[in-house]
Amino acid sequence: MMAGLALGFCCWIRYTEFLWVVPLIWVVALQWWQGRRPWWECMMVLAAFSVPVGILAGIQWVAFGAPWRTGYAFCKEQTGFSWKYFIGNPGGIHPRQGNWQTVLEQFSNLGLFLLFPLAIAGLVRLFWVHWKPALMLALWVVPSATLYMFYYWAPTNINTTGYLRFFLDIFPALILAALWLLDQAMGQDKAATAIIVGLLTLLGGAYNLYTMAPRLLSQSAQKLNLVQAREVVKHDLPPDSVIFVDEGIGNYLNSVSRYRLYAAEMFSPNFFKWMQNASEQKGPHGLQKARSEAYMKLLGHKGPHGKLHARSAVQLRQMELKLIRRAWSQHRTVAFLLRRQMLPQLVPTGRNVKSLLLASWQSPMVHPWVNALWMNWFQGHGRVAQRRWQRMQWNWQRRNQWALMEIMPSRGNGP
Repeated sequence: MMAGLALGFCCWIRYTEFLWVVPLIWVVALQWWQGRRPWWECMMVLAAFSVPVGILAGIQWVAFGAPWRTGYAFCKEQTGFSWKYFIGNPGGIHPRQGNWQTVLEQFSNLGLFLLFPLAIAGLVRLFWVHWKPALMLALWVVPSATLYMFYYWAPTNINTTGYLRFFLDIFPALILAALWLLDQAMGQDKAATAIIVGLLTLLGGAYNLYTMAPRLLSQSAQKLNLVQAREVVKHDLPPDSVIFVDEGIGNYLNSVSRYRLYAAEMFSPNFFKWMQNASEQKGPHGLQKARSEAYMKLLGHKGPHGKLHARSAVQLRQMELKLIRRAWSQHRTVAFLLRRQMLPQLVPTGRNVKSLLLASWQSPMVHPWVNALWMNWFQGHGRVAQRRWQRMQWNWQRRNQWALMEIMPSRGNGP
């Protein structure tokens, strides 16, 4: 019963975890068929699975109007499954790699390095020896793996884990199949089995550590930069301040205090074009269509034929200045929190505006593609290579300098 309840709650993590019901039904039916459990105990397991699923369906009914409708429907991601994503279009005008190829590449690389071929072979071989547990493992693996091979979002970089996260729940089953095959191949020699399994674990762990350490360092640096930004803002600005901020940091600061936050890049014609592309997307998209259209109405104007067009850079700057004047009239502090190199482009200037640099800091960023061996090769030992290396390091550091700047009216009437 507890197993059914736990598996049902998996749907609260990701909706497609509902597919756990497929192997669960097989296991429950097998227990009843072999007389190991009475029928009412088997039904209790399925009923326990249904409890959290039913609660989730009720929440969705209230929130979205139907028990099967989710928040992904607003981005069309709920129905973002298609044969064209599975098969791909490598020879088209806009080439796209098929998801079947992406799955094979990423499973063999970061997913189950060295174990994936053994897992497939072990799962197939298990049907000839113990077909009942083999079917259970197959029902565990195949539905979920097949479903996400038809999904629209599948980054093809073999060093990314974004796509692999959809398959994490089937990794234990594949590992079990691989270990069973190794155990069968080694026979009764337990020492050899232990050595080989240990060697595979060591090689797989070392390879994944080598490939993922730069990415983990990059993620750690990003989180440290958020902490630094939070401490700077809390120290230098009152809680009701108006801050024009980089969107990534703004999402974090929104949960820190009662700041009034605006994405600084929003007041640019390029932002309107980005929203326009998102609204015209026919298929699934990560940004809600209604949200992109709302931004277009806010930042655009209607042309002769009623179509929305981007306002000019001057008009957008006037919108921004209007918000700044309103904040000043309410005696609020106005500040910009951006990469330092973006301040000249995004911070208003003029005779009636004065600025004060409150703080600046260097983000300890590590680019995710940094790889120890590759960087050692790139650094080189010649004079030209050393200069190239130093220039790249300087550019990278310059791009990751952050600053908090307050702007205030130099006269009583503001900018």
